[in-house]
Amino acid sequence: MQRKKIIYLFLLVSFIFVFSSCHPRHVSDIKPNMTKEEVISLWGKTDLITYKTVNGKTLETWEYHFSNTDSICLVTFSQDRVVVTQCPPLPRGYYRPYPYPLFPYEGGPPEPGTHAPIITHAFAVERGHYGYIWKIYIEADDPDGKMLRVASMVDEVGYGHYPTDWIYLKPQYQKHFKGYIQWNTYSANTSYLPQWTQITLKVSVFDEAGNESNEVVFPFSFEITPNEYAYTLPAPFDQGGLPRLGYVHVDLYYPGEGGPGGVGRISHW
Repeated sequence: MQRKKIIYLFLLVSFIFVFSSCHPRHVSDIKPNMTKEEVISLWGKTDLITYKTVNGKTLETWEYHFSNTDSICLVTFSQDRVVVTQCPPLPRGYYRPYPYPLFPYEGGPPEPGTHAPIITHAFAVERGHYGYIWKIYIEADDPDGKMLRVASMVDEVGYGHYPTDWIYLKPQYQKHFKGYIQWNTYSANTSYLPQWTQITLKVSVFDEAGNESNEVVFPFSFEITPNEYAYTLPAPFDQGGLPRLGYVHVDLYYPGEGGPGGVGRISHW
């Protein structure tokens, strides 16, 4: 009888383990302010960990890959507590070996035998009304042909820093690209922004080894501007037919209001 109980107990534990491992992960599983131990209890451990220092604070991001939903999830911690969770699907038709390579400290020296990407040209207008469709034009090269993703970091006067937004590049753009990222600036967090609200967008490119390119800074002021879409693109962006590389997904808050840092995401096109 005792032996049967042990067998039944073993089968029950095995069933629970199999069921939990097959349970789909959702971004709603991870709540703000959760500890690392609580995240591990739900999603397990990961070796894909990156670090970034923002305003003197170290942010630690854990990257998870789920083959059953063809998605990746990024869980970002500050002082060992969850601050942001992002779980978008990978771009359609985009394939990378599983798992992704481990990204070292962002912004550090290049990995031995590799080269950092280089942003060679950039352009964006500096004024527009709230809700303006802002196009940021970028040309970049990577001698290794391993460019992976574009980082967009936003700071807003009267609010602060927003979580980094990521755009994953299509395979044909890994060695060279010339195009634009698009930010539809109307936000779900506020119906309007005051005239002359100032933001700063910082853009850089990361490769598969975690090497970061030079950073390009774009100031922008929300203000009513006549003929705001009637601008002339400088070379080398004046040839027409440039591809949209992806969307910036940052929902701004009214200055002085809102939660900690908006919502950053990964996007693709």
